[in-house]
Amino acid sequence: MGHDASASLIGYIYQLRYALKVLLSSDDPERVLVLEKYDDIAIFDGHQPTRFIQLKHHRGASGSLADRSTDLWRTIASWIDSVADNQNLLAHAVFSIVTTAQASEGSIAAMLRQPVTRDKADTVYNNLHAIASEGGNKEHASFYKKFMDADSSIVKSIIKSTQVFDKQPDIEDCAREIKQLLHFCCAPQFVDDVFSQLEGYWFEECISALSTQGYTLPSRGRVLSEIRRIAEGFAEDNLPTDLDDLQVEGLVLSDDGSKLFQRQLNAIGAGARRIDLAKKDYYKASVHRSRWLQHGSLLLPEELDRYDSRLVDEWEHRFAAMEDDLGQGADEDDKRRAGQALLRELEKLNCPIREKCTHAFIMRGSFHILANIPRIGWHIDFETLCSEGEGGEFDQ
Repeated sequence: MGHDASASLIGYIYQLRYALKVLLSSDDPERVLVLEKYDDIAIFDGHQPTRFIQLKHHRGASGSLADRSTDLWRTIASWIDSVADNQNLLAHAVFSIVTTAQASEGSIAAMLRQPVTRDKADTVYNNLHAIASEGGNKEHASFYKKFMDADSSIVKSIIKSTQVFDKQPDIEDCAREIKQLLHFCCAPQFVDDVFSQLEGYWFEECISALSTQGYTLPSRGRVLSEIRRIAEGFAEDNLPTDLDDLQVEGLVLSDDGSKLFQRQLNAIGAGARRIDLAKKDYYKASVHRSRWLQHGSLLLPEELDRYDSRLVDEWEHRFAAMEDDLGQGADEDDKRRAGQALLRELEKLNCPIREKCTHAFIMRGSFHILANIPRIGWHIDFETLCSEGEGGEFDQ
């Protein structure tokens, strides 16, 4: 990826991340943001935008807010357009430039760091007017023309409502600041995990808002509810469950049907639909169990072993009852029906891995993981059938 392309990508991510930071830093649960319609970020109170934020993310020494910079003039032109469409904005809106660069002392941007007085607005306007009158930069010609054509009183009103925030956190520092805001909701070792899931949720919401007409970003209150939901997964009596259905579908589609748990299902005459559902449960449970173990702080191998032993114990009691019910003279159809009944009974159990981790696919998928070893089975003769392997009666 070229430098310009990577810088643009970082700029887009920074916009979404900074928007999340702005929303979480607010005290108003009804606070709503709008992206790209009015500015990079527009803050709404009720139905009116009250603050426009123009973001400028730069790495190292690149980029500036010098008096003749593109960053400055493109922003001014954009705000002139916004006010031309709705002059009521001047009565209640604040215009902000947020940049990771540093404004040079004595520059227009530096003068706008503090609230602007009428005299300062006149000075800034005169400096801008001199630059626009002089011209000389073909790339800025449209910006200069827009400035010169605009009513001077309107431009001065925009200037009086403008504030520059330079040396602001870059994309990485912005992430760190959001994580600081998340320390209230989970143990310190899980902050990175909560942040990752929160940002994934927020980015999806932003994409929907940018691509779907009429779709609005969630309010601060809704985002806080999502944070609480995510954080609950990292409580001592819970485990986080977060898996893209497309990822599961990919695993299912790549499955060739040769796994032992599937052949065990074939042995009891399970239908194609049931086997497909079992595959989804198997892969969803497998991925979650693996993630929990790999994390290190979420689930210890000993706890997972104890959970599997609980499931095996539940299976053993029901399997023994099935043996008694079938007796010695059962034919193959009876054995298959009994195996299907055993599977149905175990799938209805309420046996969560932790008290609040109640997603049934974890238990169902764990049963299939055990059947894939095989520590358990559905057919009364599953041990014999499993030992015969592929090509034997198991697959008929």
